Amino acid sequence: MIREVPGETGSAEGEGFIKPEAGREGDERWRRLTLGLKHIKPTGDVVVDAGNFFAADESNPGNLSPTYRDAFANRDPKVLLEYFRVLWTIQSTPEGPGPVYDYYRAKKETVKRIIDACEQLQRKQVQ
Repeated sequence: MIREVPGETGSAEGEGFIKPEAGREGDERWRRLTLGLKHIKPTGDVVVDAGNFFAADESNPGNLSPTYRDAFANRDPKVLLEYFRVLWTIQSTPEGPGPVYDYYRAKKETVKRIIDACEQLQRKQVQ
């Protein structure tokens, strides 16, 4: 399975990873997660976008490494943006058909949209 972020707690069998489920119920879960990620409309506020991302991904930011977990808890925009940049860098995009592959493609695309929206807002604030 693909790790989310370096330093996460958990193992392949524990939290911090999404374990593929077999059958129709598993496929429906992947489709639900994919749809949730695709419906995120980044605001440029990385704190808001991170909350929306974790909710749509049905993941717990408490399972992240201490640096990113604390950044989420403390609403630290600089470190949260770093989190998304690291995630973008390490997240692979598997090729193939099916709901699992669709999920990972949607996740990578959503992370990129969040980064782009944050950077665009930062550029506007500088001008």
